[in-house]
Amino acid sequence: MPGLKVTARMDARSYNRAITTLKKWEGHPFRTRVIKAHEAGARLLIAPMRRVAPKRRGGLAKSISAKKAFPTPRGYIVGVGVKPRGGGKGGAHGHLLSKGHRVITPGGRNTGKSTPAHSFIQDTIEGHEDRVLRFIQEQSLNLEGATTSFVGGSIRSA
Repeated sequence: MPGLKVTARMDARSYNRAITTLKKWEGHPFRTRVIKAHEAGARLLIAPMRRVAPKRRGGLAKSISAKKAFPTPRGYIVGVGVKPRGGGKGGAHGHLLSKGHRVITPGGRNTGKSTPAHSFIQDTIEGHEDRVLRFIQEQSLNLEGATTSFVGGSIRSA
């Protein structure tokens, strides 16, 4: 849906949970604290994303999660988005909703119709980008050498 604005707000419960999770990493090496701060910042986006996700049966909203940080040559990336859940619990169609798709009959015939993209993931990230980045920088203790930016739907740290 072009022009969709996300009005979900970040809740205090998610913020407090992130702070509590990060307290157990105090005293660990800087690199570990930065990675954990990025993961906690990404998890802050889960609740607002679930609030604005299309709810037909609820499986898509339940499948929204944050990935753990993984290293790249330029730093670490933490992803937030929809992933398929095991056991038929939903979420396998998340990419179709967020990007749009052609309508195909069960027999495989293209009907010529398409569904519009419902970019609730990207809209939520854009709506909360500054707050999440501020949280990550505060929790990383603003030590020298840590830079953070949003790239697509991921948080990148170098």
